[in-house]
Amino acid sequence: MVRGTISDDNGSPISEATITIPGTDYHATTQDDGSYSLEIPSNREVRLVFRHVSFRTYEKFITGGPNETIEMSPRLVPDAIMGQEFVVSEERLREKPMRIIEVGDVRLNPSVTGSVESLLASRALGVSSNNELSSQYSVRGGNFDENLIYVNGILVYRPFLVRSGQQEGLSFVNGDLVEDISFSSGGFEAKYGDKMSSVLDITYKKPEKFAGSVSAGLLGANAHLENASDNGRFTQLHGFRYYSNQYILAGSDVQGSYRPFFLDYQTYLTYAPNTEWEFSFLGNYSQNKYQFTPENRQSSFGTVSSSIGINAFFDGQEVDDYRTAFGAFTTTWKPRHNWNIRWITSAFRSQESETFDIEASYRLSELETDLSKESFGDEAFIIGTGSYLDHARNYLDAVVVSTELQGEIKTNGNAWLWGLRYQRDDINDVLSEWSLIDSVGYSVPFDGEEVNLLETIKSVNRVASNRAMGYLQRDWMFDLDTNELYVTVGGRFNYWDLNNQTTLSPRIQLAFKPDWDKLTKKDGETKFKPRDWLFRASWGYYHQPAFY
Repeated sequence: MVRGTISDDNGSPISEATITIPGTDYHATTQDDGSYSLEIPSNREVRLVFRHVSFRTYEKFITGGPNETIEMSPRLVPDAIMGQEFVVSEERLREKPMRIIEVGDVRLNPSVTGSVESLLASRALGVSSNNELSSQYSVRGGNFDENLIYVNGILVYRPFLVRSGQQEGLSFVNGDLVEDISFSSGGFEAKYGDKMSSVLDITYKKPEKFAGSVSAGLLGANAHLENASDNGRFTQLHGFRYYSNQYILAGSDVQGSYRPFFLDYQTYLTYAPNTEWEFSFLGNYSQNKYQFTPENRQSSFGTVSSSIGINAFFDGQEVDDYRTAFGAFTTTWKPRHNWNIRWITSAFRSQESETFDIEASYRLSELETDLSKESFGDEAFIIGTGSYLDHARNYLDAVVVSTELQGEIKTNGNAWLWGLRYQRDDINDVLSEWSLIDSVGYSVPFDGEEVNLLETIKSVNRVASNRAMGYLQRDWMFDLDTNELYVTVGGRFNYWDLNNQTTLSPRIQLAFKPDWDKLTKKDGETKFKPRDWLFRASWGYYHQPAFY
């Protein structure tokens, strides 16, 4: 048995606090005087978790013998804004330039791919997506590769050679494993990396008991499994996804044989030997394979009075294969309740091939536009014929290895954050791609002397480079009478030895919460109704070094 009294920093007892052993039915609640007692399994180490809505969670590993009584009286640290009639927890999140997205929306997402990223266009400012088969998005008119994605504080990557949504398949983020989602469409803090447009910050679950899910449909299947050890020290989270957009592509203008399949496995493991140390591993392996043998295409364009039709017949095929592996090991040290130091070591490898030889013969025709004729929509006469040949043998092997040290110190609502990162990039590519167009017997472009290709890309590159990055950030909260002012000031540096360039990125975020009350009268009684207003402003110099 374990018993004692739970109190705050001033020694005042805390009532209605809960004491649990995660993954079991052992639990207790404190009385008005803060006292509690809880039976625990004997001769086995267990993890006690002390929780209260107004205080930070406290954890302790203990081992009790048969008929032994253990005295434990922890003091909890306040972690909420308390009022006379209510308690608001995690209010601090509103002062950050991040929008919280409900996790439940991910599971009910009606998009084709079911990706987390597809939610952003309808739930975040300035986000647009022009392809329902892709998880890529544009923010404030920027490019798709100007967006940062973090999972548990770890920067993740995507394949490089993918050029269309039908080849892309699954995104990195597995919706079944997600616990929290935050997104900023600009003006984000210095602790986030060096890209121009946005940051998507994902937190994966840390299970407390056994659970799982399975789902299947015409486009694929998902399964996930989560569990925690009896003492809560070890947790595991696994997710498997299979996806195929074959049936969707079969309804496109280009008819043919589509054989795409996309596989993905992810795991997140944590082990906490005590309350100070935690070790975790995030791993991912995915394969996106796209096979396509086109046969014909029939489409039209123009106006009601002048419509042009195109009929094309194909020979050849396309085979694309993208295989990526990612692993990140994180060591977290909490020497004090307000200190958090993390060391992250990660490695990413992408092996990609894009091969196709596709020959096409096409016919341009003017279509019948007279609604009174039975031949409406048929070819009236042929304008011209032509052909083209697309060829590619593109291969890429990219390896990115990094190690990063992060720190956070919180004091009285303020915080210091800092980080240092070293990254090694090793990219090998062999690109051979060209296109030939023959229009009415002439190669285009035609100069009368030479037969030229429309487009030619030939390159063999090996780029090995080193990067050093770091940031320093300070958070303040000021009480201005009844108003509140939140200030975040920080800066980043980024050095790349490929061009020996160092960039500096200062960033500032402000949030002001006025205490504006609305005077109302009802039944002759005057009341003050609080208004919840928050004004935010951000400024920064954002620089995005080239990658590939």
